[in-house]
Amino acid sequence: PRKGCVWTHSLYFNINDFRKDLNYANLMNLFHRPSQDEINKLDYSKKIIMANSEVEYKYFQSNFLFDNDIIYKIYEALYKAHLPVIIPSNNSNEYESLILLVWMQQWLELRTQFSFSTGSIEFRTFFNKPFDLQVTPYSNILKVKRQNIKTIIIDDDYHIEYANRECINLLIHDLNKPSEIRKFFL
Repeated sequence: PRKGCVWTHSLYFNINDFRKDLNYANLMNLFHRPSQDEINKLDYSKKIIMANSEVEYKYFQSNFLFDNDIIYKIYEALYKAHLPVIIPSNNSNEYESLILLVWMQQWLELRTQFSFSTGSIEFRTFFNKPFDLQVTPYSNILKVKRQNIKTIIIDDDYHIEYANRECINLLIHDLNKPSEIRKFFL
């Protein structure tokens, strides 16, 4: 890539792919950022085909360690007010796994409509609809606030109400060890 260029990798799915429990590891392997040495435009202009065996129904064991406080904040913000959620971060990779796992946990209809970006340089929209969840640098938060866009910003000032503590505990438990609740969502 040229200096100053931004690498964006987007995956689009066929609706039938959502009818199965996507395997986290196989999904993450579809993302590959090119290095300076391996840039070959032909490789990155081709469709990525995910074989049926890679989307078969199977549980995965997540070995990710996340602060429960941030997980509570994300769940509460996503399912409370129906507003776009912004997470400020110094590193676009910081919440990548967590957000993908939260997305994979959603029920079919929500998963097909849910839009997110783990590395938004600007406030993102798709057909003029804001993404449901975005991770953006701290330096962008003031800009979002100035635009008067109704959002929930998960920062130190965002306080959890714990209105759905039992439900959120079930979801957090399922993130760490997928349970029978996952079958309900499919």
